[in-house]
Amino acid sequence: MRKIYHLLYCIIAVLCLPVSGFAETVSDTLVQSNMLIPSDTLLKKDCFSYKQLIIPSALIIGGTLLRHSGINNDVKEFRDRNFGSFQTSFDDYFQYSSVALTFGGNYIGFKSEHSNARMLSNLLVSKLLLTAIALPLKNNIGDLRPDNSACNAFPSGHTAAAFTCATLHFLEYRNSNIWFASAGFLVATTTGTLRILNDRHWLSDITAGAGLGMATAVITYYFNPLTFEFKKENRLCFSPTYIDSKAGLALNYSFK
Repeated sequence: MRKIYHLLYCIIAVLCLPVSGFAETVSDTLVQSNMLIPSDTLLKKDCFSYKQLIIPSALIIGGTLLRHSGINNDVKEFRDRNFGSFQTSFDDYFQYSSVALTFGGNYIGFKSEHSNARMLSNLLVSKLLLTAIALPLKNNIGDLRPDNSACNAFPSGHTAAAFTCATLHFLEYRNSNIWFASAGFLVATTTGTLRILNDRHWLSDITAGAGLGMATAVITYYFNPLTFEFKKENRLCFSPTYIDSKAGLALNYSFK
């Protein structure tokens, strides 16, 4: 059990501490923007600040500097020594768990900043933007994966996707409940941990992937051009699926 704690401590130090700083930066930005507007005209105002990209940028730069480093090798050796036979495909699906939290939050007592339609738009646009950035990086940088299976390790796509979803979730619910809003980062950090345990990525890969995912989410949240709304009577719902021994998530939208 101590072996697991040691590995988690290392990953938490790399990912969770910067994430907590990001949450504090976003909160400070919101408070400062509120101070500029009379309280009798607007209760709260949210606006983009370049400060919100400091933590994501630091993670990207940190991950880049960690490439081919001794720390990368130390984490790899620790994994091989203590979790050599570990293998799971759970992270392939778990990376998107924050999506269920995002769309389910309004139905369990929390209040999002936007409608389901806007949240879906943010999710899809951020995914497209992330793919457009991450895939060329992975294919052109060409870092060898720890298991020697391919030369497209950097950055981690799974971790980037998980942190994109987690950051969008946080931005939607941070004014409703900070603990519920932060739950997505636990999902994202777990995803990154599993990528290392599966011997699919180096520590540098998940660090840069986390920063890239957060940056993509912030940019999409504030600058998404597809800001459409549907009528209130429309309904969007998600449900788990299990077909041919494969788990998934089904999206159903009913037009009335």
